[in-house]
Amino acid sequence: MAQGVIDVHSHIITPEFVSALEIEGRVMDEGFPLPKYDMENHLKWMDEAGVQTSVLTLAAPQPSSAEVVRQANEAAARIKKEHPGRFLFCAALPLPDVSKAIEEVKYALDVLKADGIKLATNLQGQYLGGGSLLVRIAEIEVYPQYLEEYLTFANEVDRLSIEREPGVICLYPMQSAEDSCLIRILEIYASDEAYQQHLKTDHFQKYKQGTLHMVKDLKLPTMKPLDPETMKLIFKKQR
Repeated sequence: MAQGVIDVHSHIITPEFVSALEIEGRVMDEGFPLPKYDMENHLKWMDEAGVQTSVLTLAAPQPSSAEVVRQANEAAARIKKEHPGRFLFCAALPLPDVSKAIEEVKYALDVLKADGIKLATNLQGQYLGGGSLLVRIAEIEVYPQYLEEYLTFANEVDRLSIEREPGVICLYPMQSAEDSCLIRILEIYASDEAYQQHLKTDHFQKYKQGTLHMVKDLKLPTMKPLDPETMKLIFKKQR
């Protein structure tokens, strides 16, 4: 077997990490359940495959808790210390909280002696690159006999989307004063990627499938802000 092989894509999955995902209802975010991690089995596989060193990183999906991220980084640091030469690790960060992420970088590099920093490509649809805001005004006409039932579905999906998806900036439903069956929803997403991620969520799919027969007409025009800088000021003022 070849000697000196380094596996640079190797994940650690801690019990605290899995428990946090279960509490957040995000175990299936990647479309499949996470396997159980066992360090001894990892070492056995490395020996059989001729891998000298594995670089540990936290598996996806990225947890939102800074405490869970800290626990995972400390677990990786312990494994590295207990098996010198066999493991390195890149520390995870509790994004999108930038201040806590900076704190974690300092702790991971200065105290835990991490070998690098791991950045997830996205956190629940919010991507590192940011991208341009995606703005829509959904124009919906509902059959009168389904109006109350539709409003229940709409209110639920709006609330869950705002609570669970950092990439969903605004879902603001409005009902026409002249015709209660005309619904307008102001939708603002951090990026097109965030919008695409939103469409895959369980709560959106529940809304979509549950209201198909209730909607008489639907238009989803994409809007372009006339002054993007003013829009940024609006969000800053709201904070």
